[in-house]
Amino acid sequence: MIEKSKSPHTYSPENLGDLLSLYKSMPDALVYGGGTYILKNQKREFLSLPENVIYLKRVEELNRISRTERFLEIGSSISINRVLSIGKHILPAALYNCLLGVGTPGIRNLATLGGNICVRDRRMDTFPLLHLLDARVELRKAGGSRWIQINRLFDSEGKASLQPGEILTRIRIPFDEWNVQVYHKLGSRAREGETTLSFCGLAKTQKGVINDIRIAYGCLGKQILRNREIEAELSGLKVPINIKDTASAMELLKENMDKIGIAISNFQKKRAVSFLRLFLLRLAEV
Repeated sequence: MIEKSKSPHTYSPENLGDLLSLYKSMPDALVYGGGTYILKNQKREFLSLPENVIYLKRVEELNRISRTERFLEIGSSISINRVLSIGKHILPAALYNCLLGVGTPGIRNLATLGGNICVRDRRMDTFPLLHLLDARVELRKAGGSRWIQINRLFDSEGKASLQPGEILTRIRIPFDEWNVQVYHKLGSRAREGETTLSFCGLAKTQKGVINDIRIAYGCLGKQILRNREIEAELSGLKVPINIKDTASAMELLKENMDKIGIAISNFQKKRAVSFLRLFLLRLAEV
């Protein structure tokens, strides 16, 4: 409920051109998609919003899904449930499982993929996995547009790299042949803390050899954890991975977690190592 005395000016553009022009003229406006994260963090009895709110749901271009032989392209205002409706035979399996874990069905009807990516004070569920999948995002403003890798959307300190008047409009996910795709989430994102952790693992194997392997952890505030040294050590190994190489990878992960500037609890460290071990065992099933 919104107090009448504090009701914001709400704008609902219907096309991308009007949206970008409007945002250029009001760079301090709140860009509002599904609003689930905004509502979750309201602490007052009445909904508190800034003076100007730009509502995205009616912008036609942000509600499109397209598919080519090489990639899937999703508008930033598409709800999580609508992304899921694309189907598990088209979406990468790990991404499908990840999206199923985003809130309740009611939340997934409101929450948008673009909103899940763009939360500024933490990296939400989809971000680590889209990073591993080499997803790209389109950023547009009045008079210009650019595509960037999703991992460049935020800097090492978690600050967004959006330019003034710029809005995320599309997410492009390449189709690739990952033999093994794993996504696990421990705990609840709504209560993120020392007992929450997500794990994303992708691998390609051919004739019993690992050609490519990618591993990332989320639910760690503004950062994600990815160790390319571990990936390089595992690439080229035969599966099943022997005990010595498995132990070496787990030790590298422990060392990395002790060195990086991310607050990780002992519980999260133990679970991170356990998730890695289970993922490496899974490779033997291919």
